[in-house]
Amino acid sequence: MSSGSYVPPPVKRVAIKKRQGGSRPLGIPTVSDRIAQGVVKAYLEPELERHFHPDSYGYRPGKSALEAVGMARQRCWSHDWVLDLDIQAFFDTIPHDLLLRAIRKHTDCTWALLYIQRWLTAPVRLENGALEPRERGTPQGSVISPLLANLFLHYVFDRWMAKHHPMRDWQFDCRIDKRIDDLAKMFNPIIRGWINYYGRYHKSALSRALMHLDLRLARWAMSKYRRLKGHRRRARHWVQDVRRREPALFAHWRLLYRAPAGQ
Repeated sequence: MSSGSYVPPPVKRVAIKKRQGGSRPLGIPTVSDRIAQGVVKAYLEPELERHFHPDSYGYRPGKSALEAVGMARQRCWSHDWVLDLDIQAFFDTIPHDLLLRAIRKHTDCTWALLYIQRWLTAPVRLENGALEPRERGTPQGSVISPLLANLFLHYVFDRWMAKHHPMRDWQFDCRIDKRIDDLAKMFNPIIRGWINYYGRYHKSALSRALMHLDLRLARWAMSKYRRLKGHRRRARHWVQDVRRREPALFAHWRLLYRAPAGQ
């Protein structure tokens, strides 16, 4: 595969009936193609996984639909609404140019990029034996498609939502039943995602936004502890004391408050 000589064969398309009626197209690759896609998936997945949103559960190693149900159950205690979305024919309509641009942000491996482009553009063999060119989409049923789909959603949905509709109401004031280390476990994956994405080249540009988190923690402490209620300065000092004792508790503390050289 590293020589670039492997050429993927056409993907067989079959129609799978849906319970609610209608059907969805399923692409069935050959055995050799499944093996080849597995090689590229194993190469790319560790790099891509560390960027994905912690609330993304579909087609991810170590995560399951049951975990998503468990998280939904936990959050139903603090929210009385559910937003249900469905992207019609998502796998069949992914633009190849945008998907390849996203992949190039994470790897410059020539042979991996070459084969992904070949898989995306490989023709479809219809049930009557005819070949149909494919100009967009990635076939459901292939080994590499779920990873590519998650990467595409990472940018066009997760990152878009974070930019235009940020996870702005973390409801700190409603979490007085939690300890501060509980808050760290809940929000550190999101904070790390912000730092890795928005601070990829200039982490210092995030300082103002990240410092605001400490102000929110101080407000949380004022709601949780009676002795801090109504005392903003005292609450800020309380957060500072926690930070000095446990400088690695929150993901952004090491970035904002680095110890002077020699300490």
